[in-house]
Amino acid sequence: MRIYGGSWCAAQDNVGQYLQADFGHVTVVTRMVTQGHHLANEWVVKTSLNYSTDGGVYFKYSITGGETEHDPVTVSKLKYYF
Repeated sequence: MRIYGGSWCAAQDNVGQYLQADFGHVTVVTRMVTQGHHLANEWVVKTSLNYSTDGGVYFKYSITGGETEHDPVTVSKLKYYF
C-alpha cells in the first residue's frame, strides 16, 4: 500500500513535533503505519504513541518500530489494543 495522495509532515525538523488525532469516540486502534516521502528525503526516525479517553490525561503506549527509510511502508502492529 502506498499513500501518495496526502500526508502529514512536521513543519520544523526538530524534536517535539507531533500529530494528534481525535476519533470522536473511544476507538479500537490495532496498527500504526508510517511511510517516508517518496519524492523527498523525509522519513520517520522515532515514534511514540500516547492515548487518552478524555483529551486531558494521556498515557504512553510502548511501541517498537515505526521508523522508516526513504519510501517503504512500515506497519507497527499493536500488542495491546486500547
